Amino acid sequence: MSDVLARDYPAHLAAVRRQFDAALQAAGLEQVAIYAGALHIQFLDDSPYPFKVNPQFKWWLPLTDAHDSFIVYSAGKKPLLLYYQPDDYWHVPPAPPAGYWVDQFDVRILKDADAAKKELPSAAKRAFIGEWRDHFQDWGFTQVNPQTLLNPLHYARAAKTPYELECMRRANVSGVRGHIAAEQAFRAGGSEYDIHNAFVVGSGQSDDQHAYHAIVALNEHAATLHYQHWEIAKPAARHSFLIDAGTQFHGYASDITRTYSAADDEF
Repeated sequence: MSDVLARDYPAHLAAVRRQFDAALQAAGLEQVAIYAGALHIQFLDDSPYPFKVNPQFKWWLPLTDAHDSFIVYSAGKKPLLLYYQPDDYWHVPPAPPAGYWVDQFDVRILKDADAAKKELPSAAKRAFIGEWRDHFQDWGFTQVNPQTLLNPLHYARAAKTPYELECMRRANVSGVRGHIAAEQAFRAGGSEYDIHNAFVVGSGQSDDQHAYHAIVALNEHAATLHYQHWEIAKPAARHSFLIDAGTQFHGYASDITRTYSAADDEF
């Protein structure tokens, strides 16, 4: 199956580059730096919130856990990946870049996140796309998230390449497995918490890897549009079950909603 991704990825990247070439020209820009995003430490704690990569970043390549990395693209030139891989004995560092996509990029490993500043190729008109941080102020960005650049890129992402469709299919495979396990847990009399855990195990992904916070709602809880809890206690009576949950593959998501009745009826 991985050969399908390897086969389709070059054409996908070529399509992304064409979209950026056109968008850069229309916006009057020479270069764009796409920031993956940063980790954010919780207030008065030493643990970060779950990292969510910039969607414009993961459009280019299948990296969803590469915080503080950059893709730098100058129209018509080979894209540059500034890959942050710190020496860290507290946490497991990101794995070295590997796979079918690596040869398509000029990859440079950064041990210090701020070293990216020195690796940026010269450009008179360079835009920044992503979550802005104050210490980028003197990095030479002439525009930050300009709508003239972003709007055509947002529009282009609506049409998916064969590579993207394959990623979405695989996300749906893991999502369906999770949903089947969740229904089985509901039929077995599980609580919302039990059902959610069954989805996690069935999907083969952790909560942080899922596309969004799963809605697992029994009975009247299903009436709350974005019900956000997983009750540990089992309800006194079971009437209905609603689940809205999805998984990811290389940053592409499945989004599946199902409802069930506890009774063997026409529902």
